[in-house]
Amino acid sequence: MGGLADWLISTDAIEGVYSAQSGDIGNGQYTDLSLTMDVLADDEISFYRKVSSENNYDYLEFYINGVLQDEWAGTVNWSQVSFPVQQGTRTFRWSYDKDGSVSTGQDCTWIDDIIFPPGGAVSDMGFIEGYVTLNGGAGNVEDVQITAGNYVAHPNSEGDYILPVTPGTYDVIASLIGYEPETSAGVVVVELQTTTVNFILESITILNPPENLVATVYENNVELVWDAPEELISDSAHRTKREELSLFDRSNLRKDSINKLSEEPANLRVLSGYKIYRNEEMIHEIADPLTTTYLDENLDGGEYTYYVVAVYDEGDSGPSNVQVVEIILPVPKNLSFLVMNENVNLNWQAPDTTIPLSGYNVYRDNEFLAGAIPTIYIDVNVPIGTHTYYVTALYGSYESGPSNEVVVEMTETDFVLTPLFTELSGNYPNPFNPETTINFALKDAGNVRIEIFNIKGKKVCTLMDGHLEADFHSIVWNGKDDSNKTVSSGIYFYKMNAGEKYTSTRKMILMK
Repeated sequence: MGGLADWLISTDAIEGVYSAQSGDIGNGQYTDLSLTMDVLADDEISFYRKVSSENNYDYLEFYINGVLQDEWAGTVNWSQVSFPVQQGTRTFRWSYDKDGSVSTGQDCTWIDDIIFPPGGAVSDMGFIEGYVTLNGGAGNVEDVQITAGNYVAHPNSEGDYILPVTPGTYDVIASLIGYEPETSAGVVVVELQTTTVNFILESITILNPPENLVATVYENNVELVWDAPEELISDSAHRTKREELSLFDRSNLRKDSINKLSEEPANLRVLSGYKIYRNEEMIHEIADPLTTTYLDENLDGGEYTYYVVAVYDEGDSGPSNVQVVEIILPVPKNLSFLVMNENVNLNWQAPDTTIPLSGYNVYRDNEFLAGAIPTIYIDVNVPIGTHTYYVTALYGSYESGPSNEVVVEMTETDFVLTPLFTELSGNYPNPFNPETTINFALKDAGNVRIEIFNIKGKKVCTLMDGHLEADFHSIVWNGKDDSNKTVSSGIYFYKMNAGEKYTSTRKMILMK
């Protein structure tokens, strides 16, 4: 038994001599009759009940494991009711619960001829009781859920509750949507005794997030634009609405997104700015609530996910809607090739972009071959076989995807393709450290001399001086002089003399 009075034995019975009658209680009080049993199989419970009370106010209530099954008020003559019961440990509770005023009829209820489902021994119970108070919000206290293990109960309209449980230790939890849940840990319940646990639930302040986030890609930049939260609220309950309006010049706000203020000053709160998130990491914080745009610049290629949160004096809101964008770095165009003896001459066009280019990477058979600054590269002494080439563009530390591929078939042949003219082609890399390759071509066989000079015109070394056949050639300078000493960094010139007439000089930079 539980509540504020024990149930009584009555001679007003439907079957036999005796029935159970609710205890003698006053207005705003309740009295319970309950027991727990182990139900062996799904079945039902039935009983007769009689009610003589104030109609629509003073109720006989029937619960199974804290869940209300039905309730009766007014004048109800003896009649039988039945309810389904599932297998397991079940607590059956009859409660007579009066409102705060007026008594009608005999002001009590009766229970008789209870037929339980098949089950084991009935165990005595202990009770957890108390009241629940809601602080703020618009919640209904009768919707609060009180749980202790598998036992569940709900308060009445006054916030009072009682929860029959088997003796033991419980974490008792009170919860309601829109409120912070409260837990009373380690509550000890003793057989046939009542333990009091009261709860005060605080309403959760809802901080409105930014709205209508839009992400637009411009080359490798992403522009974010959003609307301010639906309701902007000032920081002081003591400011007038006119003063609040002066905080935000609505005429400057995009799409009038900041357009509402609370009618109740006590509910006001401050919006101080925004936080920008990319791929779940915060990348920027804006300290001005009027700024609803952000430009994320100089990004690598790939997929990016963005959202924005509003920053209030009470904390951060949830995220805005999510935007997913993909940045594709422009690739080199129209890669072509020309086979010259054992060399492959590659040529391509620069991407159509305003993003600053820092160079190119050349790949053969999906392996990095070399870097290039101009849009030409000569792959020398290419092995016999089939080879696939492509080129990527470099944007600082970022690399684009591949250009179109070209497939080159290198075969043994007696036909030798000789250069159409003698030329000092250039060196790669340039700038370089510690060495660079100088490429040149000879239309006719003859003597070739290549020399290195410093910026003062003094000769540093002679790379070669000898006879060469007509062909495409290259030679490496390792940054050392004729004495095999490493030279200092700076600007150098390499000069080629070929045959009787050809002379050409080019500049290169050694960097350390």
